[in-house]
Amino acid sequence: MRDWYGHLPAWYVGFDDATGFTSAVLCAVLFGCLALVLPFRRQQGRIELGWDLAAFGVTILVTFLYLGPFESLLLERIDQRIGGRLDAYHGGYDWLPTPALVLLWLLVADLLYYCAHRFLHSSLLWHAHAFHHKPEHINPLSGVRASPLHVVVLAVSGTIAYLLLPYPEAGLAVLAHSVLSACVPFYAHANLRVPFASYLEYVFVTPRFHFVHHSRDRRYSDTNFGEVLTIWDRIFGTFTNPDTVPLDEPTGLNYELSNLRAMLGLPPTRTDNAPSRDRAPAS
Repeated sequence: MRDWYGHLPAWYVGFDDATGFTSAVLCAVLFGCLALVLPFRRQQGRIELGWDLAAFGVTILVTFLYLGPFESLLLERIDQRIGGRLDAYHGGYDWLPTPALVLLWLLVADLLYYCAHRFLHSSLLWHAHAFHHKPEHINPLSGVRASPLHVVVLAVSGTIAYLLLPYPEAGLAVLAHSVLSACVPFYAHANLRVPFASYLEYVFVTPRFHFVHHSRDRRYSDTNFGEVLTIWDRIFGTFTNPDTVPLDEPTGLNYELSNLRAMLGLPPTRTDNAPSRDRAPAS
């Protein structure tokens, strides 16, 4: 089977998984500690550290499995279907300077993540995403609360980005993207007060911006989908200004769902109370 990322620098290949994992752990600790010192809101509910750590393990495992054999097989099959022309298509971007390609790649990848995140809020995939919205105490580890299907849906957005654009060959740019992808979920879910947040939010996601997305109220939780950039929410009409949402706005689900069923991506049972936030019929 072909190594689709074989063109990347030798020092980077083989250290990708270790770099991402190490960055994730360090970011979780760093932003967790900073949030204790500089919180922007009073937390509600209790932290569920055991389930957060279990979700972290599931996310790491599924990500490694997807980025390993599954993604390579998927890319190989797609390339075969188009007559092996993927390399020639990517070669059409050779005229772009590396900095411009890096910027374009990050923009496209972030847009596709936004689309995948909105798809997870549809009735078709909501139950695969509910585990991410279940915590009432939002903390850095909440960023990796996900069912296996949730992880795959977001990972596929990265694969599509690779199909549309050649992966930047600049080693430092690739490393920066790997670290950024690993760190952003922990940063966005930290209860961390960021200076000049209201100004930064014209372009970039902040914890205050993303807190709105975790509201129990669908008017808010179906907004602010962006991972790194807020521009997609502004362009597509899903932006909610955090200044308009009270800091004591409750987070979590507004229906009963066990952590085990949520982590497996299963809907509530018929005996659970599942009002408006439940987007699909209970099993």
